[in-house]
Amino acid sequence: MLESKVDLSTIAIWLGHESVQTTHRYMIASMSRKEDALAKGLVAAGRNPGADATERRGNIPDFLESL
Repeated sequence: MLESKVDLSTIAIWLGHESVQTTHRYMIASMSRKEDALAKGLVAAGRNPGADATERRGNIPDFLESL
């Protein structure tokens, strides 16, 4: 459901959880969701996510330091 962009509170209701925090405990972000979040951060910082993808593959620690 997360991959389909269903809100976490809706997922909590479907699972019968009393709290969104309970649902959040089981939430694991897929690699594509992590990449999307990173790309949004790069755009917000005025960087080009497409160009930075090459940097990420090259030297991840240096890339993360540059953020």
